[in-house]
Order: sequence, then structure tokens, then C-alpha cells
Amino acid sequence: MKLALLRRGGGPAVSPRKTAAGSLAATPILDWKHPRVLGFAAEIRGVGAGIERAFLITAHRLIAARVRPVYAMNERQPASTTLGLGRGSCSQRLALLEAVARGCGIATRVRGLLVDGRFWHQRFPRLRALIPRQVVLAWPEFLLGDQWVAEVKLRLSAGETAVLEAPYRPREPFGYEW
Repeated sequence: MKLALLRRGGGPAVSPRKTAAGSLAATPILDWKHPRVLGFAAEIRGVGAGIERAFLITAHRLIAARVRPVYAMNERQPASTTLGLGRGSCSQRLALLEAVARGCGIATRVRGLLVDGRFWHQRFPRLRALIPRQVVLAWPEFLLGDQWVAEVKLRLSAGETAVLEAPYRPREPFGYEW
């Protein structure tokens, strides 16, 4: 099973526009102005992350350590709620990473990741008939300097290369360990 970016007309993965604009805005989900998210961001800055990439890697690791992975259906849950609960789905935890990034002046944007529905068959064998053939997941990117960097590349730059080098074995809803 493979994860693939959405494709237009069957060609290579592309954006509908050459350069999709990112944003720093707070939203109902990316509620970075919430005191809980601001406090978390300040704590990350205190750990020492002078450059944006290091800041995001530190944030990613702290989220992985403090926010337990769970299956959840509420994709509209605010990042502050995920942080307060100490648990969240992969997309909820990625939304928290996005909120923290925006709150610290790092623009973000989201791409669609198309996942084969069979990915979930082993995890939910009794619900197989309800699982769609394909699912689109939100996949954040971060503007570092003048380049958009996907969350996966942040982990790879932090030395976590075994995730993509190993054969595909689902561990989390996105197929990699957070």
C-alpha cells in the first residue's frame, strides 16, 4: 500500500497553482492565540530552537511525547483542545504542530494526501464494508525560508530516516510512527 499526493489528470503530483499561498492566520482549528497553545510555543522556544527548522523539530518531538495518539473522528477539534486533552489523532496532532508554527510566525499550508482505504482494513476488520476506497487526509507544509517543507521532511532532517527506508508497515493512521 502506498501513500500518494493527489494527482491531477493522472500525471505527477502537482499543486493546482505553482505556488499555493500559506497563512499565519488563526482559525477555529489552528487556534494558536489560545493561552494553552501560546504557553506550549513559549516552552518550545525555551528549549532552544533558534532557527525555524529546529523549532519545528523540537515542537514535533514534544507533541509526540505529550499528546498520546488515538483514533478520533472529530477533524475539527481545535489544537488547544488536543493539547489540553493530551491525546489526539494524527491529523489533530499535526494541526497542533501547524498552530504552534503559525503562532511563532512560520506560515503553513495544507496539501491533500490520498490514502488507499485498504490501509485501515487490518485495524478495523469488522468495519471493512464502511471504509471508503480512498481517503483524503490533510498534510501540512511549512514555509522555511523560501521553500515549502512537508512534515515528513522535518522528521527526516531530524535523523528519523528509518521511517521511509523500512518496508511499509502501518503503525499510526498515516502509516508511520509519529
